[in-house]
Amino acid sequence: MNKKWLPHIIAVGAFVVLIVLGLACASTPSVPKEQKQKIKQLAESRSSSGLFTKPPLEGETVLDTFQDSLEKSVMPTISLEEAQAYNNNRVLPKYDRPTFALHEFAALLMIKAKAQFPDIDVEDLDVRSLEQVGDVHIRTNMNPNPIPDPGRLLGLPPGPPKFSFYAYETVNFKGVVVKRPGNKPSGGDTIDSNEKE
Repeated sequence: MNKKWLPHIIAVGAFVVLIVLGLACASTPSVPKEQKQKIKQLAESRSSSGLFTKPPLEGETVLDTFQDSLEKSVMPTISLEEAQAYNNNRVLPKYDRPTFALHEFAALLMIKAKAQFPDIDVEDLDVRSLEQVGDVHIRTNMNPNPIPDPGRLLGLPPGPPKFSFYAYETVNFKGVVVKRPGNKPSGGDTIDSNEKE
């Protein structure tokens, strides 16, 4: 192969890969923003029923088992001593751990199911057997630059240095998305949860 053509071949190959990825992204089903909002509201309103962690009920259609992950972050202000301890020994400062609510998990799974089964109404979707998978993953980051002291703007003596500490927690979860009794899902017959194969 002539070496002078090598850069052109690489460029053409990269362009083809870019086109293929673009077409793949364009063909991925998406859920309209208003439907996502509706699903989140439904999940929050149903969270008090306690059914998210229960197995599918009789008459419900099992659509599929979905998995996802959720990340939350906090940004506490820490003291100079805590910042030094973290830099020296990676000692985590005290911070309020994020609260992962079941309805947030359920909403994400219902949104994924809605994208896969677009003909099913959002109000007919629900989640069962919802559980956490694996441990909570924690990653941290500390801003090494002190936070400006607002007291200086008022002419007050500077206080002790403060720093921003970011803690990100990620949890993986899975659950069974079901269709409530009623219409059949697109492309298949109703499969009651009490039916055995």
